[in-house]
Amino acid sequence: MLNHLITLEGYLGRNQNNEAVKYIHKLNGELDLDKRGVVSDNVAIDALIGNVQFKVAEEGIGFEWEV
Repeated sequence: MLNHLITLEGYLGRNQNNEAVKYIHKLNGELDLDKRGVVSDNVAIDALIGNVQFKVAEEGIGFEWEV
């Protein structure tokens, strides 16, 4: 995630706002909560759990969580 923030900071630091928005839209597709599922009323928790759940599923690793 840090790499994504650094990339966005680079675009914004160079006033390349359109590129930053395109990058955000790309990330939004990758982090689409509708695809990952919503587990709480907290967007940050949903994003974090969904991201880990997606990554471990790709690797065939079991994942359990409790909120």
